Amino acid sequence: MKNKLTKNLGLKIMSLLFAALMWIIVTNMNDPPVSEYFDNVTVQIINGHLIDDANRVYEVLENTDTISRVTVRAPRSVMRKITRANIIAQADISDISSFDTVAITLDINNASSSEINDLFGSSSILKLNIEDKLTRPFTIRDNIEGEVAENHIMDEYNYSFNPNRVEVSGPASVVNQISYVGFSINISGITTDISTNANIILYDADGRRIMTDRVSQSADTVSVRIPILETKTIPIQYSVTGVPANGYLVNGDENISHRQIEVAGKGNYLRDFNEIIIPGTMLDLSERTETLIANFSLNEFLPANVRLVESADNTVTVEIGIEEEASRSVTLLASQLRITNVPQGFRASFHEFEETPPIILTGLQRDLSLVQPGTVSGEIDIARWMANRNINQLTEGYYQIPVEAGFGSNIDVANTVTAAISIELTEIE
Repeated sequence: MKNKLTKNLGLKIMSLLFAALMWIIVTNMNDPPVSEYFDNVTVQIINGHLIDDANRVYEVLENTDTISRVTVRAPRSVMRKITRANIIAQADISDISSFDTVAITLDINNASSSEINDLFGSSSILKLNIEDKLTRPFTIRDNIEGEVAENHIMDEYNYSFNPNRVEVSGPASVVNQISYVGFSINISGITTDISTNANIILYDADGRRIMTDRVSQSADTVSVRIPILETKTIPIQYSVTGVPANGYLVNGDENISHRQIEVAGKGNYLRDFNEIIIPGTMLDLSERTETLIANFSLNEFLPANVRLVESADNTVTVEIGIEEEASRSVTLLASQLRITNVPQGFRASFHEFEETPPIILTGLQRDLSLVQPGTVSGEIDIARWMANRNINQLTEGYYQIPVEAGFGSNIDVANTVTAAISIELTEIE
């Protein structure tokens, strides 16, 4: 029996190996192993909350969360059912090394490991940069660019945006680069109200925009409302009441700090508002002995929903000059006087008259100083004198008749009724 088993032993072993080889050949010929390549396979990062829980953040370095190429080798029958979606690449943060790297594991979710001849990627390490997380609040700055259309303004008093603050969270190295946050709106040529949303932008200390996807914000946009008002220029008018105290005069030195003002409002409110009038009751000169200086807030004279374009123009000052009355005496020569309106049948002439008694003039000092007595002419109006005296029939004789002389509209003659001259009236035959 032993001889039978050992007889031709070498030939038997060779037959066995040949049979195995033939089985492998036949098997491979029927279902041969093939290789497939899958590009840009994304690595799933699991347990990433472990970094968040430590109030830290991470950044993937060198795009190591994407495997450029994964190679799979398996029988053709197995490979037919494998797609890129079946390749699972994972990096478990709980296995992170002291160098902030994590080994990438590969698996195929629709085939067992025994069915896969080989599975490997062009890279096998996830590289991370881990740093402290920082959250900072910022007040949002606005940047309004351009100018609205002519005869319009932006209503800055009712302009608003919301929110006006934002919190930015992310790696401390990035958040610390942020100097301020803001948004921009262009209002060039606008004539109507603006309601829009604007993106919140991060800026560094040099005013350069920071482009990053490594931070999160409590808000990404602001809601902006910009009312637009129409404008027009209107005059400022005023009047006065009362007269100064006895012996004082309004000297004509009147001044108003601005005679017109620019106002703004919605068209329907602005259309019928055409002037500001400061009434005389607010500028009363009664019994005053010195210049009146009055300040008014123009806002008091504006109707509802109309405002000043420039708030600095709110105060208007009106000044009415008052000074003490001055006096001066002058005399007129007979050669400066004319006798007029002599009744028919009479002749009038001066009788022993060379000049008038002093005529007392009152008024402002500057007006009195301009009077040149030698250039003034006077009149003796016989008919007016007779009418004032109720004289119907003139008789021959000597009379004291007032002299009338003009010294200007701003000068009063204090003693006109008492200053008289003697004249002789002679009936003509």
